[in-house]
Amino acid sequence: MNAQRVRAAAGALHAAMERGAATPAELAYDLEAAGLLQSPESTAELTRLRARVVQLEADRYAEVSAWLYKKAREYRSTRNREHSVQAEVLERMASKVARGAIRPAENPHDSPLHHDYRLGRELPEVPRG
Repeated sequence: MNAQRVRAAAGALHAAMERGAATPAELAYDLEAAGLLQSPESTAELTRLRARVVQLEADRYAEVSAWLYKKAREYRSTRNREHSVQAEVLERMASKVARGAIRPAENPHDSPLHHDYRLGRELPEVPRG
């Protein structure tokens, strides 16, 4: 449940009831007018897309985990003591990625927080005088 959407719907219903809307059809009309109703098709599409995102993330973490296990096996095959320690670290990291305890780093350019504009500290200094 999304509390923000519930509050928005409650606000739209409250405003409709203050205007005198009493029937379910009038209330539903006001919800639609406020853009708070979705068609069954768009709801199904949203559900499908969310499931796809979950599957893609799971595939990505499985791929990273498999790669870490592969590298650990390569290090173990050398029979070098130092490589053995590195293999143990890789196996622990792969285990954590596989169970979701850590996540691979995101590309900073894919982040919703990424911006292309310059900040004040990145601009040239303005001459004073």
